[in-house]
Amino acid sequence: MMDWKLIEPWEYAVTHVASEYHRKFKMLELDDIRQTLYEWFPAHINKFTEWNEMGGKDAKNLIYRSLRNYALDYCQYQKAKVLGYDASDLYYYDPVVVEALLPAVLR
Repeated sequence: MMDWKLIEPWEYAVTHVASEYHRKFKMLELDDIRQTLYEWFPAHINKFTEWNEMGGKDAKNLIYRSLRNYALDYCQYQKAKVLGYDASDLYYYDPVVVEALLPAVLR
């Protein structure tokens, strides 16, 4: 069980990231995204504790990045569920691969 007093100072980060991803994934509820982001803290207690004790800009950047990654995973999964496809169908190509294949495709 995690103490709310540790998470409370990061409420602004949760709200900011949830709002950011709600704008990108309009079919999802803002409160659902926020709730999922709050779940990140106890799920990653060791990372959070280490980064929180570190303090400063580095800690803030690490926690923001982790919350964004967590939000993206959740939102993509939920979007796939709503629209009827599997999230594992998503594939991200490396820009180098796209640049190499593009001339052959355009010919």
